[in-house]
Amino acid sequence: MKSNLAIVLLSLAFTSSAAANGRFPLAQQLVESPKDASVLVLRATFGFVISQDAGKTWHWVCEQAVGYSGIEDPAVGVTQNGAIIAGIFDGLRRSENGGCDFSFPDSKLEGRYAVDVTVDKKLPSQAYVLTSTGKGGGKFETMLWRSVDEGKTFSQLGVSLPEDFLGLTLDPAPSEPTRHYVSGLGALGAGVLYVSSDDGQSWTSKPVPGTDVQNSPFIGAVHPTDPLTVYLRVTGTDDNRLLVTKDGGETFQELFAGGGRMLGFALSPNGDEVTFGYGDPKGGASIDEKTLGLWHALASDPVFKRVHTGPVNCLTWTGQGLYVCGSQFEQGFELARIPDPKLSTTAPEFTKLFDLKDVAGPLDCPSGSGTTSLCSAAWPALCELLGRCTDAGSVDAGTSDAGPGPPAAPSEDCGCRQVGSQPTSSWWMCSIPLVFLGRRRRRPS
Repeated sequence: MKSNLAIVLLSLAFTSSAAANGRFPLAQQLVESPKDASVLVLRATFGFVISQDAGKTWHWVCEQAVGYSGIEDPAVGVTQNGAIIAGIFDGLRRSENGGCDFSFPDSKLEGRYAVDVTVDKKLPSQAYVLTSTGKGGGKFETMLWRSVDEGKTFSQLGVSLPEDFLGLTLDPAPSEPTRHYVSGLGALGAGVLYVSSDDGQSWTSKPVPGTDVQNSPFIGAVHPTDPLTVYLRVTGTDDNRLLVTKDGGETFQELFAGGGRMLGFALSPNGDEVTFGYGDPKGGASIDEKTLGLWHALASDPVFKRVHTGPVNCLTWTGQGLYVCGSQFEQGFELARIPDPKLSTTAPEFTKLFDLKDVAGPLDCPSGSGTTSLCSAAWPALCELLGRCTDAGSVDAGTSDAGPGPPAAPSEDCGCRQVGSQPTSSWWMCSIPLVFLGRRRRRPS
């Protein structure tokens, strides 16, 4: 498959004219609006693309309009009334007009590193944000926040987590509203799952076996009806594993281990089926042809079978089916949906929803909106890069206004976000950028 000459030539063409942030253009995370399933928000390496008609048309929101740049990949959520929230290095950004304007909704979160966001599956007017902000000396201020008003305002949920803990992912238990899970790195970089059963008033540390800075734990999902069952991805540089705990973190079972990057994970809406995908994030990351693809098993009998061999870069499973981020060069789509997944008995049939040429242009917004003012000038370069426009002109995408180039190499102080915005230093913190490579695309649904 990868030896196909056309695929190689297309890939080289894209790599040689990479987007202004220096990365190969890829789809990374798909979020479906809980109010209207025809509204889809897709995060890519070049910003957001949004469809309001179930994938028939797609429009672009550039990184600058959201409030980030470079190689940052914000976690994304959509609330009940359609507000888009994104966790970025400088806090939380929110749009209540479909992506035309983003702002900081609550000053309490400004300047805090919003490492993960999620919207409550049963009560989607409620949103959660995990912030983990460096304090210097290898210490962090890690806090869980909750909004009950569509992400307009937030209050800290319970007490802060210990100062030696760097938070990575969060998930509330859908069937037990006061139970919350937060994964990350504890003292000396050991992987930890923190558990609260009293709405964050107290936290209990559960060590995650076989984890450290280079093999870090990311929550895949909490079972929709069993609050003690939690799936975690362990993301390393070359080998990734899938773990499950069925007793709230007391013990863990390894379900799968393989070479390459596990970039997608999703449970079926009733929790009876488990899927994950190994993908190709580009940028020199390792790929193992033995694991590349979509894997499936019944939760009651977790013996996984590979049901598709193409790269899988994200997974989201909703009532509309299983959304899959792939590669248009190898599978003919960047995003597709399996409308009626019967993966135990039937090979998946993909309905294509998006490839890179489907970006119609910047989101249609009123004059003066942030997206209109910031994205219009950047569009010609991106348009040419994506192969959308034949008359975009001779634009050098690497030097256009489409965004800054890759950030400089970390300094001696590593440049980690802190309270007060000053750099911090710790012997193991210089490995933290590796950790956040695994954070990309972690949110399954």
